Amino acid sequence: MSTSKTHLIEDLIASEDVAFFPYTQFSNITHISPGIYSPEWNVKWTTRNINVQLQSLNHVFEKDDETIQKFIKQLREVAKLPSHNNILTFYGLTKDTEKQIYYVILESTENGLPLPEFLKKSTTLSWIEKFKLAKQLSLGIQHLHNNSIVFRELNTYRVIVEEGDLKIAGVGLSIATDESMFNGALLYKDPWILQDSAYKIKKSSDIYSLGILFWELTSERRPFANDPREMSKLTTSIMNGERESPIADTLKEYSDLYQCCWERNADKRPSIGQVVQALSLIETGNAIFKRDSDRFEFMEIINELDDKGDDIIDDNDDDDNNNNVNSNYNMESEATFEFVEVIDDNAQDSMNYQTLADDDAGSLYARGSVYSQFSQSSHHQKTTTKERRIPREIVFPGEEKIERKWWHSVLWCV
Repeated sequence: MSTSKTHLIEDLIASEDVAFFPYTQFSNITHISPGIYSPEWNVKWTTRNINVQLQSLNHVFEKDDETIQKFIKQLREVAKLPSHNNILTFYGLTKDTEKQIYYVILESTENGLPLPEFLKKSTTLSWIEKFKLAKQLSLGIQHLHNNSIVFRELNTYRVIVEEGDLKIAGVGLSIATDESMFNGALLYKDPWILQDSAYKIKKSSDIYSLGILFWELTSERRPFANDPREMSKLTTSIMNGERESPIADTLKEYSDLYQCCWERNADKRPSIGQVVQALSLIETGNAIFKRDSDRFEFMEIINELDDKGDDIIDDNDDDDNNNNVNSNYNMESEATFEFVEVIDDNAQDSMNYQTLADDDAGSLYARGSVYSQFSQSSHHQKTTTKERRIPREIVFPGEEKIERKWWHSVLWCV
């Protein structure tokens, strides 16, 4: 460590803008293998009876004075940041006086995994689980932007997942980490930063990185992971507008969203507030997002009836099979009654589902109610097999039919 530069951190501590804790408060200090951005030590904070992690600031003092001053400014910003469920907590600083090493004190991620490792290990992630992580990531960035903090270095190894919940790590500590350990970090950077080192990093730069991470959640791999090109050639292509292609079966609105986020024109990218709003609209309007166990039951019954409807069509191509039609139809009636009962149970509560004050959209996929169709079926009225096909897109009670064009009022870049 350059002792000639430590006065900068000492002045910060003296100002009391950042909390400082004696090193003697920590015990059971265990060295951990440092990953790309991982802290170096697991420790027990005895006075608080919690486990935390320490990250050395040695790397910082190898920088020039101007860079260190930027780091000090970042620490001041992070120290004032209110806690948030999706941001790794920064507690303050400590110093090992024997070794003359300063450390930042961070919330423990001992049981968490960086996003790439989590996606590799979790081979059966559902779309809803991935969407949950996307929303948590957005809420974390929204918290930073609402407090006038630009992350600057958002990438896959800054995202930690523990027990299904996501936290953003390293806020305010980008200068304290060695970017050279992860060459792929360039693929998450705003192309304008790659093109011009003097480019002033803005909130829109975080939005670009967010879009890349949204894509990564659906692809379950890092961007351009299988691309044979050298990094310099790849980044040049990215600066010229090349992006990964949307993954098959991704919700159209979700892929629209992340493609808006990674727009080359930074002025066309949505704000983080618009991103969070769009995610909420996708969630509230899409039938695959069940608000409770009853909605899960909706989809199970729909799929069951749909499968049976296909069997009926296959088995009943002529009038000689009418008896079989009636037999199969009656076999379905129990499930049909159950479906209608679920709808009736939810009708009174349908308006309790999450809505936005300025949202007139209702449901993203509201294209024809099946309620009356199932009500008729439940009374054993005779219908043709064509009429009884079960639509995949549903209007739940209390939701309104709308046109998809509303999406353009949320994201003008699509």
